[in-house]
Amino acid sequence: MNTVIIQDNSFSPMQITVGVGRPVVWRNQGSTAHTVTSGTPASNPGKLFDSGTINPGSGFTFTFSQAGEFVYFCKIHGTVMSGVVVVR
Repeated sequence: MNTVIIQDNSFSPMQITVGVGRPVVWRNQGSTAHTVTSGTPASNPGKLFDSGTINPGSGFTFTFSQAGEFVYFCKIHGTVMSGVVVVR
């Protein structure tokens, strides 16, 4: 499973590489709520995916159907909390 852990205002790993058609799971193991939102605050936020609020202990899954580099961030914490999914 391609898993990104959300904790302490960070995504770990910050960059993950997956194959086309493979899901990525983000799991909030921290103590505060976060989002996983595609794009940046200034560039198409949420156009590809937006998890909504992910409370502690919850998660979000998205399957990438095309190759590319997809940046994402937490809408609650801004670009300070961001990551990249590389799809090949």
